[in-house]
Order: sequence, then C-alpha cells, then structure tokens
Amino acid sequence: MNGTLITALLRQRLTSPLRLAFLVMAMTFPLLIVAADPSSGFAAVETSLVFAWIFGAGMIGQDTSSGVLQLLLARPVRRDVYALSRWFAVSLATAAAAVAQVGLAALILSARGARPEPGAVGFAWANHVTSAFGATAPLLLLSTFTPGIGDLGLLWLIYMCGGILQMAGGAFHSPAVLQAGHEVQDFLNPMIDFAKVIGPATSWYEVLAYLSSVTLSLALAIVILNRKELSYASAA
Repeated sequence: MNGTLITALLRQRLTSPLRLAFLVMAMTFPLLIVAADPSSGFAAVETSLVFAWIFGAGMIGQDTSSGVLQLLLARPVRRDVYALSRWFAVSLATAAAAVAQVGLAALILSARGARPEPGAVGFAWANHVTSAFGATAPLLLLSTFTPGIGDLGLLWLIYMCGGILQMAGGAFHSPAVLQAGHEVQDFLNPMIDFAKVIGPATSWYEVLAYLSSVTLSLALAIVILNRKELSYASAA
C-alpha cells in the first residue's frame, strides 16, 4: 500500500461534485425510508454496493484515459502497489459511508421507538464493511480493461447476464444454469452474512467464497495491469 496514493484518491473522490451528489442521494433516500417505516429495520440501508459504485467507478480507467497512470508508473511506483492502493482507498471510503449510514439509521430507529438490538447493529456494520471491501475488488479488475468509467457499464452488463442466466435456469428447470447465474452475481458482489457465520449453524462456505472472490479479482487485476502496454509518449 502507498499512503500518498490512497490519500490522493480519497481527496479526488471527495472533491468531485458529481460523485458527492450521488453520495448524498444514496445516503439520504434509504434513511428517509427508515424514518417512514421503522418496522423495516436496516433492510433499506443495504447500499454499500451503491457506495462502491460511486467511489469506485473509473478506479484505474480514468487514470488511463487522462494519462495520469503513465506519469505515475514512470516514477518508482510498482503496479501491484498502485492497484492495491486504489482498491484499499475506494474500499475505505465505501466502508466509511456504509458504517455512517447504518449508524444514522440506528439513531432514526431509536428516535422512532424501534431501538435495534446492539447485536443487530454490529452485524449490519460487519456485513457492510466486508461488502465494501468485496464489491470494490471486481470493480478494480474490470477497470483494468476499460477507459474512463466504462468499468461500471461492464459490471452492470455482466450482472444483467447473471440475471438472465437465473431466469433461463428457472424457465428451463436447469439447476446448473440457475446456479451459474447466482455465481456470476455473487462474484461481482462478494459479501459475508455474519448472522450465518456467527450462529448455531455456522456456514464457512460464505467466508471461503468471499475470500476467494476478492483474492482472485485482485490477483487478476494486478496480472492484467502488469501486462498492460502503456504509451508514455501520449502522456507527455
């Protein structure tokens, strides 16, 4: 990890008017639903994936398009350090936004007479933090393929293909196709449900699937970035 790269990306993301506008909307609307219907609990604030899209779109692609990547890598900055620093910075911002939203939702629920159990708040925080670090990993991978924020469009396209596979599997009664659709979408949004992991019937499959998805995405992103040919003349 490179502290300078992490700080620079966080500063860039938090000073982008468009990203901040989307962030405010993604933060506010679910909280309004919680205030209007306290019985829904934390169901309305499952938005860590949206925060990942807001902060993560164009993680590498924007630097490639603008020529910043060529200038950065012309310095003594290793490509794997650059990639992991981008991922960690976006994950950190996403996790912070998600944790803040859950905390505000807990305050709203308490004010509306539906005080959540401390364990429920803890589980929600843990789920959102792991989701934040998980969802940004495949986005980093896709950002190595496309310029600008094309990674977000590519992610949505693949996610839709997963949904189509699920519908086809259900229509043709094919468990294999149905499972393939689930696996595609789970790979793009790896998460851990700590209520299942820390419970009477512990399921370690979710933990292993999460770690394998995140690790594979990061490893592939580094491999692709290391093999990427960059034109330093165009950045001059």
